[in-house]
Amino acid sequence: MSAVATDFEKLKHEYSEVNNNLRHYSALRFAILSVYFAVIGGISSVAFGLVEVKTANAIDIAWWAKIGGLLVTLVFASFEFLCDHNLRHLKNVAKELEKPLRYTQFTTRRSFFSFRAIYFTTVLYVALLAFWIFTILRRV
Repeated sequence: MSAVATDFEKLKHEYSEVNNNLRHYSALRFAILSVYFAVIGGISSVAFGLVEVKTANAIDIAWWAKIGGLLVTLVFASFEFLCDHNLRHLKNVAKELEKPLRYTQFTTRRSFFSFRAIYFTTVLYVALLAFWIFTILRRV
């Protein structure tokens, strides 16, 4: 096999791996949001008294659960931003690989909507952070 054909095969393989990574981070983004709402559901049930806490200082536990809700929201928001960062990088790599391969999957892709998913999830996480901060400060 010639060196040119070998290099072309390497580029095709790298392009395939970039697409696999794009699929991975896209699925991970959905999983992160799903796990976040499951975790926050449990925290909220303690924070707002939906489950009975059998201890003398149930009010303190509810307040700490609200702090936990704030911290969990910060952690999951950072996961979301990291996924978006990786997705943007991988899309740029895919566009660069398409030039020598003469592919057009990413370079000719038209955006149906000018907003990216990160804009909506940012609004969601900012609203949830504000919610948790408000509930924490309401006690003070």
